[in-house]
Amino acid sequence: MFTDLVKSELEESRKWLPLDEISPKGMRDLRRKYARHIGEIRTEIFEKFPVSQLTAKRLMDAAMEVLTRRRLLQGGASTGVVIAGFGEEEHFPRLIRMQVMGIAVDTPLYFVEDRVTIETGREAIVVPLAQKEMVETFMEGIDPQLRDMIQESTRTLFQKMSDIIIDEVKAKHAREAAQLRRKVSAGLAALLPRLYDHWTEVRRTAYTDPVMQMVASLPKDELGAMAESLVNLTRFKRRVSNEQETVGGPIDVAVITKGDGFVWTKRKHYFAAELNPRYVARVMKR
Repeated sequence: MFTDLVKSELEESRKWLPLDEISPKGMRDLRRKYARHIGEIRTEIFEKFPVSQLTAKRLMDAAMEVLTRRRLLQGGASTGVVIAGFGEEEHFPRLIRMQVMGIAVDTPLYFVEDRVTIETGREAIVVPLAQKEMVETFMEGIDPQLRDMIQESTRTLFQKMSDIIIDEVKAKHAREAAQLRRKVSAGLAALLPRLYDHWTEVRRTAYTDPVMQMVASLPKDELGAMAESLVNLTRFKRRVSNEQETVGGPIDVAVITKGDGFVWTKRKHYFAAELNPRYVARVMKR
């Protein structure tokens, strides 16, 4: 049982996508550096439990696979990093979102989660980060959890209704019922995704596209105000519900443009500026 469990865990880890920039050489370096530590941990956990040479190798392989694949996200062992702005040769802004797990043997453990570029055919985009349910509700006209619940309950309803009809047929015509069940299963597998796609298209046309058209034409200061309003929306929802208040306090707002660079439009300080005129004067001289 133990041998099968270790083999199963190794196979499960290998199903996950690898982290970025983990080369075969990097894998060998990680194995050399951590082999002794993994062996000590294995001895500490399993004590005198008999572990074959093959299973010991699989445990080592499983540890390496977990360390270098996105399965690390399951344990919440990551932090999000977002880089946004303009490169020296870029005329339009870009955004790169990544998950960083740490560093090992001078190798950063991370993967790029998303790359967004303003380009022809995409004049504007709103990218929610972290607690993003309220922004998605605003953009799509429906709460993401409610959307998923509606889709799942619709699938369950169609499936149960078909089961009721097929069971009635089966009571009199068993062979026809089996054929009908296969046809219904195939039909549902094809029709439900089309139904969900139609709902998505309606949301995009009725809610998302009008907002994107507005965002594409807003002046810089109002773009900053819109971003602040969306964060405030999340903060207010968290405050009046029984969810944990992970968004709160004064909100910093900055705007990045090709001409002006990084500009604060609203920024909190840990001190009152009027009580520290010398600091303000010092900063103004820079």
